[in-house]
Amino acid sequence: MASIDELKQRIDLHDLADRLGLKRGRGGDKALYHSPQHEDKSPSLSIYVNHPKHGTGWRDHSANVGGSCVDLVMHARGGTIADAIRYLHEAYAIPFDRPAPAERREKSTVEFIADRCYAERDRARDYLAGRGISDAAIDAALNAKTLGFNDWTSSRVQAGEVGHGGPAAAFIVRAPDDGRVVAVDTRYLDPALNGGVKTQTQGEKSGYFWTAVPRKLEEAMRVIVVESAINALSVDTCALPETAALALRGLANVDAIDFSFLRGKQVVICLDNDEPFPDGHPRAGHRPGPEGMWALYERLTSLDISAVLVDQAEWLAERSEGESARKPINDVNDYLQLFGAPALARALEQFEPWLIAGMAGDATRRGRSRIYLPSHDFAQYWRFRVRPDFTSYITKMERNDESGVETPVTTDLCGFRIASISRVSVASATSTMTGDTDQAPTVYFGVSVQAPRHGAELIRRVMFDDQLHNVDQWGKFGPIWAPAPFKRMVNILERGANLGARQAANFVGLA
Repeated sequence: MASIDELKQRIDLHDLADRLGLKRGRGGDKALYHSPQHEDKSPSLSIYVNHPKHGTGWRDHSANVGGSCVDLVMHARGGTIADAIRYLHEAYAIPFDRPAPAERREKSTVEFIADRCYAERDRARDYLAGRGISDAAIDAALNAKTLGFNDWTSSRVQAGEVGHGGPAAAFIVRAPDDGRVVAVDTRYLDPALNGGVKTQTQGEKSGYFWTAVPRKLEEAMRVIVVESAINALSVDTCALPETAALALRGLANVDAIDFSFLRGKQVVICLDNDEPFPDGHPRAGHRPGPEGMWALYERLTSLDISAVLVDQAEWLAERSEGESARKPINDVNDYLQLFGAPALARALEQFEPWLIAGMAGDATRRGRSRIYLPSHDFAQYWRFRVRPDFTSYITKMERNDESGVETPVTTDLCGFRIASISRVSVASATSTMTGDTDQAPTVYFGVSVQAPRHGAELIRRVMFDDQLHNVDQWGKFGPIWAPAPFKRMVNILERGANLGARQAANFVGLA
């Protein structure tokens, strides 16, 4: 098989672009190509040949990616490097110098299921299109071999009983390190055939996420985290630039997935907008989706990954005839079906403005509160408004005498956002060695801050108790324009020091 360097020398990129079906703009030989990733009004993909600065290669300026002929095939068709090299050999009739090594390892059960689902993949299109998913999002997942269709039914379990099966969209879950199939999630077109159960998983559930195009996730600058694969495809339908979607496959994976690969990316959390459990329920007042967002926020912050929550306060359906109030929209796909991709794209750009993530400062809060704020703190809490790397302060509300509308007057507070203040209790070496409870552990405060100069990676520093209200210490993170309100803000954030709190041991030993 020819090496990548040999393929670069033998293949003309303009000819390859034609074979891949890339549409070229006007302008003759110097014209650019339209991106294969999304519909663009003007061409955005350049091909360079012996360019003094860029050499020979290509670049999709709209997606900020580029590379060789192998990369162009993956950009247009999806799949792995091996798939791209095989395509180039077949498209240009380049002989395989040596036969591909035989598969020595026997395929697992879940790999056989994935192969069968992928063979029937085109049957998933109608179902997904009916859920508002775009053809471009479906094609990208099909090319990456993460989507299929499963029509298995049990010969032992009767239709209408749990375990019978039936036609279902299949989402093929691949391990992030080597791309091997680890699970297949099925979503039944008619859950009634399967006893009312909507989804089923074959293979591993814990510790693995689903994404439509793994390569796109690697290159993305922003990652939107949702609960299910349908919701992830709904995000992909919006075709947001430099953005990929990741499906948790269940709230239990908030603690099971290794999210360290997201460092340097801006993470947007948008789990299901669940209603509180009613009175009388064992978990009355709890909301699984929003509380999962809180837990994921803490998990990512502890890894120095910047995370923000989508503001779902206005996720309300249109009022139907006879209804007294508008019903909340539950998830991303429901929003897509109701209002379309452009509206969903705008909704995903609306982040919670509150100082403590998931802690509303107005009457929009439903269910239990993330933390308790005394009345004197809550009376000031609503004034502080944050963006990913900036904080503002509402000084007053101006009322229009004619319309009666109140408008907030906002001033800049500081040039960064405090993502977390967590208490760290460090036991002494003596306590660690003896096992006795330390009656006076040393208490520190771990501070995580997002500042513009560090992008989406959080800055972490440790402060002593007497440094926490020292504005000079905070000034090392960035400018502080209003010291007095800033101190009030820190005082409120102290209430949440138990969120992400940790205990540590002070011990150095030799084994």
